[in-house]
Amino acid sequence: MYDGFLIPLRQQGTPAGVMGPKSLSADHFMVGLPCPACLEPLAEGEPIALVPIGPGEDEDDRAKARAGGWHSGSSVATHWACATGEAVAVEPEEGE
Repeated sequence: MYDGFLIPLRQQGTPAGVMGPKSLSADHFMVGLPCPACLEPLAEGEPIALVPIGPGEDEDDRAKARAGGWHSGSSVATHWACATGEAVAVEPEEGE
């Protein structure tokens, strides 16, 4: 489904830099928010991925990103399967 925010593209393999899988605790603020890839809600205990989208608006971080260095940036949370095509089960980490 195309919702106007995502631009479909054709790519090979898993996007670079995907982080996870992680699971959300019941009280995590993202539980119930829609996955930007499929628009289904993110759920407690479900494997999610953080997909980097760039350095954001900070000029120092943009410069570090252009130079290929470490920088702070923004990411979106998606279902693990939406980001990677893989279905996995994850156990919540201690403290989550």
